[in-house]
Amino acid sequence: MKILFLDILGDDPALYRSIETIIYRGAAFPERTRISGGLKPGELTRVVAYKGVFPEPKGFDGVIISGSAMNSVKGEEKPWMKKTYAYIRRLIRADLPILGICGGLQFTARALGEEVVYNKHGRNMGTDKTELTPAGQKDPLFHGVSKGFLAQVSHRCIVKKIQPSWRLLAKSAKSPYAAFSIGDKIRLVQFHPEIPPTVMRRMARQRRPALEAEGRVRRGEMGAFLAAIHDPKRDGRRILRNFIRSFIAPR
Repeated sequence: MKILFLDILGDDPALYRSIETIIYRGAAFPERTRISGGLKPGELTRVVAYKGVFPEPKGFDGVIISGSAMNSVKGEEKPWMKKTYAYIRRLIRADLPILGICGGLQFTARALGEEVVYNKHGRNMGTDKTELTPAGQKDPLFHGVSKGFLAQVSHRCIVKKIQPSWRLLAKSAKSPYAAFSIGDKIRLVQFHPEIPPTVMRRMARQRRPALEAEGRVRRGEMGAFLAAIHDPKRDGRRILRNFIRSFIAPR
């Protein structure tokens, strides 16, 4: 099995160092996805999007598009982001199974002509109670996942709308398009199935100044906020592994 990990985190080396030393405790950025997905070393090939060198899609069995610190809002996009949209369209034309995670959802939606906007509810971070739609309850991505499950989230933007042919699979109070499908092989989720609560807590601690400045967390209440970050059923890991088993492994 050979899976392309399209790394769209950003274009700032300092950001990568911060994420990998503080959040992932010395591990490379895609390692969390590989471990959560139950993949063997060598089954996940990382390509850093801002460097602008993209491999031929035909060499891969599937694609995972990472989260991103960049906002795919029109007018704020950098040239490398637009080149990445073009490459995502190539991946889609190659008929590969694709899982877009958080920023990966937004990049894919932009690649297909939809708009990404700042969420009117503000930053959504922590554990988000998410509900499967009837279509989501039947979708193999969510096999074994409760109708109401807990998802780890960290984003300020959302897709403005989805196209009529796209199927809404999950939603939450702050994320009306928490997950949706495009055809048989593309699944996009606004949350982070690869991130366990321990890692999300580290992310929240790192973003504490922003959370307090935005009123997401009151001063002195960070402990309660961190305690609310949880996933007792490990549904996030199950969702990621469902994608690999049901969409990539059978190929």
